[in-house]
Amino acid sequence: MYHNPSLKNFFNSGFYEDYWPEADDVNSVKHLAKQILLLLEANSGHLLDWRGGHGRYAIWFAKAGLKVTLLDFIGTYLDKARENFKLNNLTADNIEIDSRKTPKNIQADFAVCLNNSVGFMSESEEIKAFKSLNEALRPGAKLLVDCMNLFFLVKPISEGMLEEQREDGCIRKSEGYFDFQSSMV
Repeated sequence: MYHNPSLKNFFNSGFYEDYWPEADDVNSVKHLAKQILLLLEANSGHLLDWRGGHGRYAIWFAKAGLKVTLLDFIGTYLDKARENFKLNNLTADNIEIDSRKTPKNIQADFAVCLNNSVGFMSESEEIKAFKSLNEALRPGAKLLVDCMNLFFLVKPISEGMLEEQREDGCIRKSEGYFDFQSSMV
C-alpha cells in the first residue's frame, strides 16, 4: 500500500505516543476541535480528517454532529479510532489508504490535516497527495492544515531541549543546529 516502509514502521513504532503523550490531553483536544469547527464555520455537513491518525479530533467533530470520514495509512490507528467511536456510540467512515490515493467519492464539505502531518514525503509526493485530497472535496469545501513554521522551529532546534525526567523514567534531550540555506537540521 505505502511504498515507504520505513515511514510506516516509524508511525507503527509507538514513537508518537511515547514522545508526545500530552497530545492526548482530552481537554486540550476538545477545545482545539471546537476552535477548528468555529474557524471552518462547520455547523453541519461532512468532514474529512485526512491523515487523522486515531481520530482524537475526529471524535469531537462527530460529537458536534458532523458526518466524519477518518483517513490514515496506519491500520492500528484506525482500529483505535473504531474502538473510541464505538465506546461513544458514534460512527465514522474509516479509510486505511495512502493519502496520495484519497478516494474521489468522499466529497466532503470540510477537511482537516492536523498535528504536523505534512512533510513526511518528498515535495512531489505531497503534491500528489494534496491533489487527491482536492478531488475528494466538494466544490467550495474548506480545508484547514496545520504545519510547523520554519521560524517557529529555529529557536527550539538551535537551543536544543531538555525535559526533566517523566513518571515513566524517560528523559528527552535534543541538541541541534539549523541551516537556513538548506532548511536542514
